[in-house]
Amino acid sequence: MSSDKYQVSRCIAVIPTDNDANIQFPGAASISGTTNGTTAGELVNTALTSANNFVASGVKPGWFVHNTTDNTFTKVTGVKDNSLRLADDIMVSGETYVVYEPYTNYPVFYVGATGDVEVVTDGGDTILFTGVLGGTWMPVKIKKINATNTTATSIVATW
Repeated sequence: MSSDKYQVSRCIAVIPTDNDANIQFPGAASISGTTNGTTAGELVNTALTSANNFVASGVKPGWFVHNTTDNTFTKVTGVKDNSLRLADDIMVSGETYVVYEPYTNYPVFYVGATGDVEVVTDGGDTILFTGVLGGTWMPVKIKKINATNTTATSIVATW
């Protein structure tokens, strides 16, 4: 009797979100820091130097911002040396962030604690899996897990 084995090489805990932010691949390019200014609809970090600012680091519209202070996400819509224009107003001075590039090799996921899980598949379909038991591997390639309708917890994306 043969047995299929899924060999995981990378994984990340998933924070369900209801906006455009896809799951972050742990190996994707990213920049992190702490904001030191507040401008509506922007992420401001004037402490960045010319060698490591957003433009020099290659950040582009379409990248994602994760406010790690309050676990909110949004998309970058414009880039300047020391600030990013954001689709949603999620940043104020003193909050920490990770800016990361989109990744298109989407993961499958593991559900650690029982509940419902609403996902957006790599094909763009939104589907609600109801009553997923804790300890279940879901062999569905996903872009994101929606916060709305998701009651399961301890979800991990795996590549």
